[in-house]
Amino acid sequence: MKSILFVCSANKDRSKTADDYFSKHYPDLSFDSAGTNKKRVISLEQTI
Repeated sequence: MKSILFVCSANKDRSKTADDYFSKHYPDLSFDSAGTNKKRVISLEQTI
């Protein structure tokens, strides 16, 4: 089975949307999605 990876540099939701769309239309292929940017998490200690 062929596997295809959708990668988005700014917003992981875009690559997930492509993954969902193509998985529905091409069930014989395997799709996955990923983003390249880490989310920035701000702790409460940093805001005080």
